Amino acid sequence: MDLVASCKEKLAYFRIKELKDVLTHLGLSKQGKKQDLVERILVVLSDDQVSKLWAKKNAVGKEQVAQLVDDIYRKMQVSAAPDLASKGQCVSHSSNVEIKGAIDDQPFQSETKVRCLCGISTEESMIKCEDRRCNVWQHISCVIIPEKPMESNPPYPDTFYCEICRLTRADPFWLSIAHPLYPVKLTTSNIPADG
Repeated sequence: MDLVASCKEKLAYFRIKELKDVLTHLGLSKQGKKQDLVERILVVLSDDQVSKLWAKKNAVGKEQVAQLVDDIYRKMQVSAAPDLASKGQCVSHSSNVEIKGAIDDQPFQSETKVRCLCGISTEESMIKCEDRRCNVWQHISCVIIPEKPMESNPPYPDTFYCEICRLTRADPFWLSIAHPLYPVKLTTSNIPADG
């Protein structure tokens, strides 16, 4: 399959958000309907004279555009995998092969990362996030909250996901890049509450 045909096949699965991401990287207009956005990308890939002029201007060629489309396509496949599994839907065998390959390309976090809600980095009584790409450690007392306040040892969950990974799993199309809220030390005051 040639470069243009494979990109055209992948672009058919893109949402407007992904198409605009590609066009942003290429420095092209992001206005118009989905078909207009796809056609703009395909023009850069198919028309030799346009791509030569464009490549001289922005120092990016057809191969880089195809690589960009492929990268975004793989990211879409990886983010869609947990969503499909949670809904109990089946995926074709060829999709599974692509998803596994894309996940294997992700670098594993080998060092111990401590990122707790309290902001303290001590490494005692910790629990690890189950997400393969995250593997962050958090204090059990900060993230496992007992149902009854007097309960000293609450039961640990079978699988634990940190707050960022829970957001990502709840909405796989939302890109989480940082803490939703930064850790804040709460202080008590002795000012009476007005009724």
